Amino acid sequence: MVMDTSSKATDTSQYKEEIKMVQFKIDDLASKFRESDNKIDLGEVFPQRYPRSNNRKDSKDGLSRVKVDRNGAEMTNEAGKLFLKANCSFYGHGTEKNIDTAIFMYDQAAKMGHVKAALALGNIYEQGIGVRVNLVEAFENYHTAAMKNDPQALYKLGQSLEKGIGDKEDSTDAQKHKNIVVCYKKAVEMGSSKAEIRLAQIYENGEHNTHEVGLAQKLYDKASDSEAEAMNYIGNQCYARHEYDRAVVLFKKAESMGNITAMNNLGT
Repeated sequence: MVMDTSSKATDTSQYKEEIKMVQFKIDDLASKFRESDNKIDLGEVFPQRYPRSNNRKDSKDGLSRVKVDRNGAEMTNEAGKLFLKANCSFYGHGTEKNIDTAIFMYDQAAKMGHVKAALALGNIYEQGIGVRVNLVEAFENYHTAAMKNDPQALYKLGQSLEKGIGDKEDSTDAQKHKNIVVCYKKAVEMGSSKAEIRLAQIYENGEHNTHEVGLAQKLYDKASDSEAEAMNYIGNQCYARHEYDRAVVLFKKAESMGNITAMNNLGT
């Protein structure tokens, strides 16, 4: 049997061109990674007003500051590597634990657009791990991650605003209340069960100029599969309706997750 090598060659050439076109599209999308259209529109509500602290040394334990003027794909890959190395230094996995080095690398990765690195920095500054507590710096890092739709960062942003951190100086009380609710709503939309609980409490108690008992109930119901506080809340409702078996199941599940109120409800 004689193969038609000319047609075979033509087919291969066509595939090569198609592959090049696909690769070009992938590279083009990667280069736009940091300017994704999925960013939430919170920029005008929570603009970055504070100068980012730059008290980390440019060189730490042989590390040199990473250039961030690379193309999107390379920068994303480099940021991911830095984040993993930072985790190793922070927790002491496979290397000596070094918080300063971890903070330095988290900072570099965050500047390159790594969301989890910005979130890690927010937690570090909020809790004062290896640095002095700096709630403003924590807010700025949570803000950076929240602009990429990270649910935990959005929840933390709401918490910061409730503490009075990050408000515009000229914001009215009504605007401040609205901004808090907006953050928690967006966090719920992105999948934060903790935000569901806090927003349910806000609606139930009429906080921040809002009182929506029906919405509170829906949020508690939704969160009751994973959050102990919601389980305990629904358990109390079941108990009031004399649905004792279901109430006990919910209380026990909440108790197993460390909820003190559920323990008291069970008499343990």
